[in-house]
Amino acid sequence: MTDIKQINDALDRAFNEEKQRIIFWNDPECEFKNVLPYLLLENVTVLRLDETGALEVKIRIERDDPTGRYLLYSPTEEPDYERDWLLDVRLFSRSFRADRASILIDELGLTNHSLRQNIADRRKFFDNRERLQKLKIMMRPSDTAADLDCKMIAVVAKADQPELFNIVSTLFHSFTEATEEIDLDTATAIWSQIEKFELDRPFWEMVKATFWYADEAPSLKKFLIRLLVTDYANHLKTNLPRAFEHLVLPPAGGRNAVVCLAQWRDSSSKGSSYDKLSSEVATLIKLEDHLSGLEIDDQIDVMTFLAVEKGIASGLRERVQSTAEMINTDDVRTIATRRQAGHWASPNAVGAPEVPRKALHAVYDALVAAADFFSLRNKYKTGSILKTRPQCFVATNTRFTGLISCTDTSAKLRIRLRPKGGTF
Repeated sequence: MTDIKQINDALDRAFNEEKQRIIFWNDPECEFKNVLPYLLLENVTVLRLDETGALEVKIRIERDDPTGRYLLYSPTEEPDYERDWLLDVRLFSRSFRADRASILIDELGLTNHSLRQNIADRRKFFDNRERLQKLKIMMRPSDTAADLDCKMIAVVAKADQPELFNIVSTLFHSFTEATEEIDLDTATAIWSQIEKFELDRPFWEMVKATFWYADEAPSLKKFLIRLLVTDYANHLKTNLPRAFEHLVLPPAGGRNAVVCLAQWRDSSSKGSSYDKLSSEVATLIKLEDHLSGLEIDDQIDVMTFLAVEKGIASGLRERVQSTAEMINTDDVRTIATRRQAGHWASPNAVGAPEVPRKALHAVYDALVAAADFFSLRNKYKTGSILKTRPQCFVATNTRFTGLISCTDTSAKLRIRLRPKGGTF
């Protein structure tokens, strides 16, 4: 049973914060009629409709005391319109219920009292006052049941915003917070809480409506794989490898997947988990086994996986070497510039420290320098530029050295891109 203080506080908010003048309280089970004498409502008159006639009440509140504040209590159900002598008064007044769900609706400032059952079903969530206070900050009077569920999930997940994309990235990020080793098959503490408060079903309903992801046994692991493969497919300019076709989300959900992952990649607080989890998924789906037949131009806009970035860098190196006699420097520079501005090769991108962003950036610089060198050699093949002394262009980085050198007057060139103390 709701205690007297909760009832008093709820009624006090209705009269003073909501500026209600008349409130109807129907209590058909007579649970609270003994509470009435203990209510401390300043400048509010309590009238019992089972003891005062409807006509007397109307005269009093409309003619005798038209500005007074009244709590009209009745130990019966709200009457049908045809039999309600106070219907005109009720229509411009407010109804009150003293069950816990109704009290919470009032405390959250909601106007939709049909949410009572939704709140009653989530009673475990509301057992904690701290969670309730965090939820109150997010709520709007017109919120629906779906809004309420989304905001409760945001509170449990500790998401920055009560918005599905943010919640999704927060849930994925939690896989990287507990331990150094990532285990996508084990539920995180946050997800266990979501299940405890029976918010997993509404979460998957929201995911289905937004991303068109549906599964008989949905899981964050399977959802993550579908999102990443869909993002990859949406940026690939050729047919997706057949092994991945069944993992692509429908087009309507795919567009949202692309936006969601872009926001996650660019997040200053969660970008590192994107790097780690995308590499984890690349390993799970054996991505590298399917990259060898793809051209650079087909993947130029793909930012989904680090393995793609490394493949493009290696492919561009091979292109520079194999087309040395007719090198297209503009083409090489366009590719390098595009990739250097992307997620994996931009030294300014936020992400996991183990991703060699500066090194990859330097590799592209070295390849552009190599293209320029070959172009210069081709232009002056019969001239003296290579007869006087060896030419050398070097692009260095703390982890990588890109070396393009001419070792003798016959202008035999070699390209070597290597990390200092390791392999690329």
